[in-house]
Amino acid sequence: MRLCATSVLSALAFAAGPVFAQPGVVHGQVTESGNGKPISKVTVTLRSERRPSPEIDAYSSVTDAQGRYRIANLPAGLYSVEFKRLGFVWPVSKNGDSNPLPDIGLHAAEDRTLDLHLTPAGVISGRILNEDGDPVRDIEVQLQWWDELDKTINTRKHARSDDRGEYRFYNIPPGSYYIKAIPNAGLPEIYTYENVRGMRPQVLVATYLPGVRDRTRASDLKLEPGAEISQADVRLIAEKLYAVRVNFSSGPPNGTSFGISLETAGTATLASPTTRSYLFHVAGSGAYSLVGLRSRGMWQQGGVDGYFQEKVQVVDRDVEVDAPSFLPTLHITGKLEADGPVSFSLRSLDISLQHDGSSPLPWSGKMVRPAEDGSLAMMDLVPDSYTLDLHRDDAYIKSVRVGEQIFAGSQFRVTGDSAITILLATDGGRVQGVVEAAGDNDSTGSSVMLFAGGKLVRLTRTDTDGHFDFENVPPGDYRLYAWRNSDFFRDADFAKKFEDQSAAVTVEPHGKHAVALRVIVER
Repeated sequence: MRLCATSVLSALAFAAGPVFAQPGVVHGQVTESGNGKPISKVTVTLRSERRPSPEIDAYSSVTDAQGRYRIANLPAGLYSVEFKRLGFVWPVSKNGDSNPLPDIGLHAAEDRTLDLHLTPAGVISGRILNEDGDPVRDIEVQLQWWDELDKTINTRKHARSDDRGEYRFYNIPPGSYYIKAIPNAGLPEIYTYENVRGMRPQVLVATYLPGVRDRTRASDLKLEPGAEISQADVRLIAEKLYAVRVNFSSGPPNGTSFGISLETAGTATLASPTTRSYLFHVAGSGAYSLVGLRSRGMWQQGGVDGYFQEKVQVVDRDVEVDAPSFLPTLHITGKLEADGPVSFSLRSLDISLQHDGSSPLPWSGKMVRPAEDGSLAMMDLVPDSYTLDLHRDDAYIKSVRVGEQIFAGSQFRVTGDSAITILLATDGGRVQGVVEAAGDNDSTGSSVMLFAGGKLVRLTRTDTDGHFDFENVPPGDYRLYAWRNSDFFRDADFAKKFEDQSAAVTVEPHGKHAVALRVIVER
């Protein structure tokens, strides 16, 4: 996304311009998004992208009382745009400290106006308490947000509780957040409480606001622009300690290694046992998932040729289990095909394979690299669901065939050794448009979401003129939504409530579609 309609050819022309070309000027005003109030003392910096070390060619200016700045004597070229002002964030930023903006192209002697609309940042603060309501110091506190597109929980900032148990996050973009407190001590290195009789020792465990272990039951904080949320107190949970001993019938054979993990509530303990027995330390009764891997060499580095997965139930007592036998991993071979001519070599593709399961298995991020004739192999998989990512703008994965079963799109499931056929398509359409502001808010940096079948499939953000652009969209029926801030968005059910403020579009093969949207007003 760029602030100007500069093409690649124009960018090359910038770099190849005359040595003695007249310099250009960039000036503008920095205001608050929504009310247009000028912001003073903002440092605006342009960094040249023409040299290997862009820090050498940095040009800066500080806004005055009217929020205006001016940067002169700029050689023609491409520049990245940065700003620095505590208490304000760029609307499209996904963190509160570093605010990357779109690039800008400048011609020789050009006089360019570049206005910036910044969003007031917010503050979240609270205390970390134990079960008795007493403050707990030196606890790691994480500010987390849910990425609906990638289905992942992400940490935006870290803090630690002080001697009064207090923590504070500042300079935070508006959005919906979770607070997680992680006790420093964790579980003991050596657990000596097997078969304890009487009072069991306890340990504080990772806890979400207000006082739950599971994120799906946690409170989410909706932070408005420039707002401050206080008294976001987390009451830590104390759990009894238990031991889970895993016994193997034999140790790792020569040239191999074992890796096992015990997982619950989204957290996992990993280990590499070298003997026939291994002791896990767990906090709290409940269901745990025991996963084992057998590897040629170090199991963390891949090369897995065996696995097992089993449920372990801990109910107020220590548990001893015999590890099940390792099952052989799957070896999937097949080919990559295109349903029409392509402008690239199949061998040039780097397709990433993401494991969709919840277990801590080492298959996410694996690369699938086809040969020139399209043949490919996926080694050492387990029966489960996976997603392929093509990482290209000029093609998409139309379907995946595993054995006799055809999966539309890039997600598929394997249950055994099977032949696989991945079908590429290049007939995607283009969806462009403009987002109209709602009320006093402008539409800069609005999040535009593309839904298909009730699922979020694509996300982009508008430029300074409110324009958005989706390229290579597979043919089909979609709905488009525009939010002023995507962090307020939660899931497909949440979006369903605003369907009357969305727009429907049917993408035809190679079609070009223009859509007008209006920023959704939450109710």
